[in-house]
Amino acid sequence: MPKDKWTSAGGVVLDSMDPPHRVFVCKPSNNFGPWCFPKGRVDTGEGIEATALREVQEEAGVPAEILPHGGLGTGVGTMSITHYFMMVRTGPVGGHDDEMEKVRCVTLEEAEQLFASAGNSRDIGILNRARAYLEKQHEVTNMSDKQQLNELGVNLLGKIFFATVGAWLVGKAVNTKIRGSEDQVRAVSNAMLASRRFQEELRRPGASVDSVVQKLGVKHMSAQEFERALGVPWPL
Repeated sequence: MPKDKWTSAGGVVLDSMDPPHRVFVCKPSNNFGPWCFPKGRVDTGEGIEATALREVQEEAGVPAEILPHGGLGTGVGTMSITHYFMMVRTGPVGGHDDEMEKVRCVTLEEAEQLFASAGNSRDIGILNRARAYLEKQHEVTNMSDKQQLNELGVNLLGKIFFATVGAWLVGKAVNTKIRGSEDQVRAVSNAMLASRRFQEELRRPGASVDSVVQKLGVKHMSAQEFERALGVPWPL
């Protein structure tokens, strides 16, 4: 009668959230198994997520945390069924236990090559789920950026003052202050959305719409300064 498979847990651990993404992979000692993601058996009374974090720390020497909605499902091995989670390193890498001969931090492509060379189709499947997770997070981040930029029209309505507005049709400037109407603010917001520089600044760690507006001095730009700084036509 076949023996029941035990339950294990482990993680796909990112070295950083910043691309290009790198992950930690392990080579078991004594040829016990192929290159793989760190994982291990669930102890009695231990939760699956707690096991995954503990095993990543023990086998790879990596302190980590599970990312939001980071469940990657299960992978079935010869002796176990393993629950995998998407994680990110939270501290310095330390020593690993003697169950692992080697631990490496590699690109996703390098991880796939290591798994493929060892015939580890299970972890290739988990790696593909990790890629899908990262792609989805990238889409969510882009959508969040757009939502912030759309909120710009509300946040700055009645607050945007431009010291000078370029009368580009005649190549002159007029000295007047404009209090943005709703349509004007929306037009400015859409122009910012189309600006590559504004979007690049917004994607920097810790950046927000307000901080980028302050950094670039958008509230006090002339029309010509707006076009020169953001690389898009003045919209009014």
